Amino acid sequence: MFGEPEKVLIIDDLKDNLRLLTSILDSQNYQILTAQNGITGIAIAQQQIPDLILLDLLMPEMNGLEICQILKQDQVTRDIPIIFISALSTISEKIEAFSVGAVDYISKPFDLGEVLARVETHLRLRRLQQQLEQKTIALEAALAQEQELSQMKSNFISVVSHEFRTPLTAIQSSVELLKYYEWSREEQVEQLQQILSQVDYMKILMTDVLNLNNQGESFVPESTAIVEFWHSLVLEIIYRYRKSHSIDLVNKYPASLSAAVMLDQKLVRLIMNNLITNAVKYSPPDSLLICSLAVMGEWIVMTVKDFGIGIPLADQAQVFRRFYRGQNVSDFPGTGLGLAIVAQCVDLHRGKIELHSQLGQGTTFELYLPLVIDQTAVPKSRLAL
Repeated sequence: MFGEPEKVLIIDDLKDNLRLLTSILDSQNYQILTAQNGITGIAIAQQQIPDLILLDLLMPEMNGLEICQILKQDQVTRDIPIIFISALSTISEKIEAFSVGAVDYISKPFDLGEVLARVETHLRLRRLQQQLEQKTIALEAALAQEQELSQMKSNFISVVSHEFRTPLTAIQSSVELLKYYEWSREEQVEQLQQILSQVDYMKILMTDVLNLNNQGESFVPESTAIVEFWHSLVLEIIYRYRKSHSIDLVNKYPASLSAAVMLDQKLVRLIMNNLITNAVKYSPPDSLLICSLAVMGEWIVMTVKDFGIGIPLADQAQVFRRFYRGQNVSDFPGTGLGLAIVAQCVDLHRGKIELHSQLGQGTTFELYLPLVIDQTAVPKSRLAL
């Protein structure tokens, strides 16, 4: 027998019966538990979870039928097979024993071969039942995963096809207008600008789709001068939106943070690009965005704050799911992939991200990345922050 020995609990008020049954079963290397009354037997069953119970039918204070009923009503013990043992063996008694949940019945005086055979049979059935339950759980999990993947595929096709159809329709309209009507130079430039804008949106959409599939294939932290990298990254993103929003940079890091830290720059770039792009998308033109860099204990904290439409409370726990879009963003283009990409990148860094938002007042994302100093790039005297 492999693994831990199987547990057999014997509940009988007579010590001689307990000794006899124990001696019979000891030869099979079972772990034997004993109790001389129902209260003790129930407590042992609930705490030790035996694989089989041998239960005397006739006992003072609480008989076997009552004990069996209590065990079968308890979610912890209800699946444990119970074999009744009794000197009485009328048909009506056996029927009553089976009616309360027993799986078998052994008559006294005990026959050594019968006891061993019945115990081993029901332990084998118990093992097979447990194996079947485990396989059923595994199959159900696999089926649920398959259904989830199928639903994700369906969502993906639906969302992406819809998001591509919108800019393609706009591009087609602009091309037809340029083809069939006479336009001034200024009007032609306007239509061409509309086409370029829609192409840019399609590029962003395709980038999101590719990033969603590619993240996790590689996580390559590299030595990074964090202050310079963060400023350069945010300023690069800000430059794209300089005509529509004003963005403040706030620095709360200690002056000693001149050491290089270990980050995957590509992933951090994806995170900040998505967070700032979302902040711009869901806040009014000319409104303020605040981006800050700070150090809190063992974390590098990057914050993006906007004063836009906010996220409904009911949506806040769901926004990092793939394809999920909030209740109040139906008028804004999007796939629901951006924050899912953010969550993946944060997980790869073993970081965390917190969301604070109020409807009509704005949203703040706080990104926490582990502060891992590049020991090879910084003198020891400068490691204390």
